[in-house]
Amino acid sequence: MNSIVHSHNLEINLTEKKSEIGKIAIVIFNSEEGFPKVSQKAYYKSFVALKDFPFNIDLPEGEYAISLFHDQNDNKKLDTNLIGIPKEAFGFSNNVLGVMGPPSFDKAKFKAMKSDSKISIELKQF
Repeated sequence: MNSIVHSHNLEINLTEKKSEIGKIAIVIFNSEEGFPKVSQKAYYKSFVALKDFPFNIDLPEGEYAISLFHDQNDNKKLDTNLIGIPKEAFGFSNNVLGVMGPPSFDKAKFKAMKSDSKISIELKQF
């Protein structure tokens, strides 16, 4: 017997845009493996123009965590200073921050459920 996998629309909003220059890197993980730095382990990844927000994606039911950053210089990476502090704005689902590094998957995770949903992520910059 085949099981039917339902997908649900998730609308991702940015609560603050510092600039219209560059793109937003959206990386969605469906497990803690690789979160948030190893994008090759992500369920979904893309670079999206700021004008395309709110951004919509269909996700199968499950748990996810989102990591995103504002790639202002379009070099496809999060620029950091010498000690690893991001120079570009970034954010995570649930608007969580880590202590001395990124947050855990458990703190950033949310559920894609039976109905469509919206999530707002605040871009933070040090």
